Amino acid sequence: MLDKTLTNWQAAADGLKIEGRAFINGQLTDALSGETRPSINPATGVKLADVAKCGAEDADLAVGHARAAFDSGIWSTMVPADRKMVLVRWAELIAFNDYTELKTTWIEFE
Repeated sequence: MLDKTLTNWQAAADGLKIEGRAFINGQLTDALSGETRPSINPATGVKLADVAKCGAEDADLAVGHARAAFDSGIWSTMVPADRKMVLVRWAELIAFNDYTELKTTWIEFE
């Protein structure tokens, strides 16, 4: 991971297909307003994608679904060993997709 060159990073970034919709309740969805905004690579100034311009209503919706999922007991009552298996698998998927290395090419600070 630390042995990648600038060329490696640029090649990986060039191959990215950035999903512009929000991920709420297990589904990709547009912002409730239907609005989008550009996501800009801060290193180059190049537009990477148009992304959902989520607002307070979108956040409330996401929090409501998260609360319902927690209250359902699916996660909160799962035995620790099973939660560990889920988190380990999640980590494997992140590593497989090289997400942790690539995310810095498209995270935008506002």
